[in-house]
Amino acid sequence: MKRATGLLLALGLLAPARTWAQATVLAAGFQPESPESAGLAALLSSALEEALGQQAAFALLTPERVPPLGETGAQLYLDVCPAGEQLGCTFVVAQHAGADFAVTGAVLVQQAGAAVWVSLVDVGQAREALSFDLDLAPGGDQVLMERVAALLGRLVAGELGAEGDIRQLEVPGELRALDEEELAGLLEEEVGLPTRGLRRGMELRLPTFTPDDLERQRQEEGLAEWERLGLSERAWLAWKNSGLTLSDWRARAVGRALQVLIRPRAAFLWGPVEGRYHARFAQDLSLYPEDTLVEVYAWQSAGSGTGGGYGLELGFGLTPAVELELGLLRVHGRFYTLVQQEDVGEVVIPAEEIATGNASLLLSAGMRMAPAPARAVRPVLGLGAAFWRGSAVDDHVDLSTLEVPLPTFAAPVLVGVRAVGGAELRLGPRWDLVAQVPLLLLLGDGAEVHDEGGEALPAKAAPGAPLPFAAGLELCAQLRLGGRDPQRRGPRGGQLEDEEELDVLE
Repeated sequence: MKRATGLLLALGLLAPARTWAQATVLAAGFQPESPESAGLAALLSSALEEALGQQAAFALLTPERVPPLGETGAQLYLDVCPAGEQLGCTFVVAQHAGADFAVTGAVLVQQAGAAVWVSLVDVGQAREALSFDLDLAPGGDQVLMERVAALLGRLVAGELGAEGDIRQLEVPGELRALDEEELAGLLEEEVGLPTRGLRRGMELRLPTFTPDDLERQRQEEGLAEWERLGLSERAWLAWKNSGLTLSDWRARAVGRALQVLIRPRAAFLWGPVEGRYHARFAQDLSLYPEDTLVEVYAWQSAGSGTGGGYGLELGFGLTPAVELELGLLRVHGRFYTLVQQEDVGEVVIPAEEIATGNASLLLSAGMRMAPAPARAVRPVLGLGAAFWRGSAVDDHVDLSTLEVPLPTFAAPVLVGVRAVGGAELRLGPRWDLVAQVPLLLLLGDGAEVHDEGGEALPAKAAPGAPLPFAAGLELCAQLRLGGRDPQRRGPRGGQLEDEEELDVLE
């Protein structure tokens, strides 16, 4: 102890006074690991607060002085922390409070004595800086907590291997970080008891609440936390694992309910985006001055290809996760026109296709689901009907200027089903980014033919039909308007009490 005390004293003399700004330390207390351990856990927690309060280097912060996490007090949050998740719960509360360090642990009273686990948490580095286990002698709670406070002082000073002193302490060179063997010896010297389970530098993770934690709270006396907050058990579990404050979670969990959703979208699509019109006519000049036109063969078809498009989707939320939607998409491809004149008995000079822009219209209507509305990233699934209309030759060239009347056709129409899969990323309370993959099955009159059945035009090539499948990639900016007031309470004082909505949250 003399060596340790002298080291701390030397540190205090050598460090500039301005660097001894107080470090805020949260005394998160000790969690009892059995009902019989509750008394000793409370005693250790009280002794810890007293020991830390006597250290001039620390600004003590207790759970009672921490602002609520949403609508849950910090002490209540720690009390209902799942078994084995005390580190994560302590980190959440300490980070919320703006603390630099935290001290927590657990205690288990057995017939042979009391086993105590102590952990020093470096909040800024999101890691467990140091932890150890020991067997506590009767009446040794106050002395143990005083020595724990002294260990925390060494951690803050950088001697115990902290990644950085948050107070910018100018530590002399000889105060190097201790290795594992030296640290074990120092712990035994400082604490005065043999220690075991030495661990340091472990990164922290947020606590995970499971159905076992629900059962644990059911067995406790008094109101469970979800009853205090007016939530069902399933809603409480979903909120606890969200990492959000209760007010933020409630606002997000409302999801699409009664909202109008507007999604401008840009698309890249493979499908029936192309069009073709081919016309051949044969003339017999020997019939002049009579009508020399002896045969006409023409066809128009839609063809598969790639194209880009833009459009808009409108949705109305029925529940937090389900909406009805209508969609409009204009897809651009190419339209190819060929008109071939042939004279009977003469050599045919092949004509070339004329390419122009082709615009198709896709209308869709259906239902969309985005489960887990409170999450920042949500899967998207949709299913509905689709109507596809291409373009006709009259939309691209004026055949009426020709001396030979050629047949024209109506624009091709395809109908089918449209399925969508993708994800939504929350950008803010009203905005989302949506990436989705549409899959379409389209059937209908993709090709029409005018065939007079003559023999003046040999080798008549039949038109191709579009493949019935289409797929693509769409990016959308989603705007949410209206919706249910997230602060509105249900009949039991809570929100989202409807069982159908709670099923969605699972």
